[in-house]
Order: sequence, then C-alpha cells, then structure tokens
Amino acid sequence: MVAGRPGRTQGPGGASANGRGARDATRLAGARVAGGLRGPACASREAGVRRWVNGATHGAADGLRRADLGRIAVGAKADLCTIDVSGLLVGSGAVGPEPLNNLLYAGGAHVRHVITQGYVQLYDGQLVVDDETRVQQRGAAAVREIWGQLRAEGWFRGG
Repeated sequence: MVAGRPGRTQGPGGASANGRGARDATRLAGARVAGGLRGPACASREAGVRRWVNGATHGAADGLRRADLGRIAVGAKADLCTIDVSGLLVGSGAVGPEPLNNLLYAGGAHVRHVITQGYVQLYDGQLVVDDETRVQQRGAAAVREIWGQLRAEGWFRGG
C-alpha cells in the first residue's frame, strides 16, 4: 500500500478527504468543458480528439490560471493515466497516425497505469494501493446498501 502525504487523509485510490480536492475537481471539470468549447485549444488547427485533449488538460488549467495543472512539467501537479489504444477492440491492432482517436473506443479495461499526486495507483492494469478483491467487496457492500435504501423508499418496482 502506498502511503499518502503526512497531514492528509486519503481514501482508497488516494482520494482526499479534506474536501478541497472535490472543489478543485468540480472547477476543473467546468473549465475543461469551457476549454474544449472555446479558447486557444479550439482556435488551433489541431485535428479531432487531440484538440479536445488539449482543451481538457492545459487549456482548462490555463482557463483556471493554474500553471501547475494540465501539463507534464517540473513543479506541475501530475495526475497521469496511460491507456492502451493499440489493441483490436480500440483500434486496428496498430497505432495509426492519430492514436488519440482510439480513445473514443477505449474503456476501463484498457487503462494500464494511473498516477495521482505522484503516487502509483494502478500499474500494468493492476491496483497497487489496496487489495483489488477487498476494494470490490467494499464497493459491492456500499452498492447493496444504496439499493436497499432506494428499495425501502419505493424507487424499484416489483421485488
């Protein structure tokens, strides 16, 4: 299990419990949409998905006036994810001239590595911060509890 930074409470997968991360994520998500719809990323001549990736990364960070986000650089906060876009189910089996287009067909099973706040969370498709089975069991228990509550409130018909 990878330890979090001192003074921070982190849940499974490195989620911050101090609330600031959620606020920042909400702001960044809004800026990503805005960055993808207008601004420097949209005004460029970059084709297709690359334009949207740029809008969702450094374009959104620039919109927030956060030079420490959205780029791979010394001193920048790094949340990185690698996705296999060469496989048969996401592409032709070969990486083409515009591999980012294959992201449209990729799903969670194609994610190979995840690093958040400098900590490896997923390596070669395997969760490394906790026991995968235990995480699934906790998730299943939480979902069953939610379903039970919804059932008790009459959200489901039948049984």
